This record gives sequence, structure tokens and C-alpha cells, in this order.
Amino acid sequence: MVAESDDDGTQHGPVEVPADLGSSAEVVQAVDGLLSALRSEAARLKDAQMHAADRQASDMIEQARRDAARMRDEARALLERATRRYEAVVRVVGQLMGTLSEIRDQAVADLQALRHDADELSEPPHRE
Repeated sequence: MVAESDDDGTQHGPVEVPADLGSSAEVVQAVDGLLSALRSEAARLKDAQMHAADRQASDMIEQARRDAARMRDEARALLERATRRYEAVVRVVGQLMGTLSEIRDQAVADLQALRHDADELSEPPHRE
């Protein structure tokens, strides 16, 4: 029988070695070879997982960059549209203010004309 232990020193129960496998030293050597191969394969798989995780993270970062650029462009377009609308409203307000100023000036002129006419009507006629 041969006792097994992991890399961290954890002991497992004894493993019975059948007599036709050869000496304990040969079995230990074969097991060591298998463990070495398993460790190598585990390291290779771990590396593959790390590379896959790195690629996935890179893909996610690139997608986030594209999304951020798209959102920035959309925000810029919205801002430009809002700015054009604001400028149009300012132009309309300016035109309305000009029109109101003209109406006010005309109303003042009409009021002055009415006062003048009323003053003439209320004055007694001049006798010569």
C-alpha cells in the first residue's frame, strides 16, 4: 500500500497497489509521472481560462467604449437639436417683441391723435 498526499501535504487514505503492477517504487514513479502530467494539464487549463477571461474582459471593455461613444454622439446630437430649437424660439421672441413695439408705437400715436381730436372738439370755436 502507498499513502497519497497532495501538493499542500494533505494525506489521503492508503492506495492498494495490486501485485502485478510491480514494486512500490515503480508505482510511485508512475503515479508521480501521472501527477506531473495532471499538474501540467491543470496549469495549461488555468492559463487557457485566464486568457479567455482576459479576452472576455477586453471585449467587454471595447463594447463599453463603443457604447459610451455612441451615447456621447447621441447626447451631442440631442444638444445640437435643443440648441437649434432654443435659437429658433429666441428669434421668434425677438420678432414678437419687435411687432409688439410697433403695435405699442402705433397705439401711442393713435392715442395722441384721439386726444388731439378730443381737444379740438372740446375747445369753443374761435370767433374772429
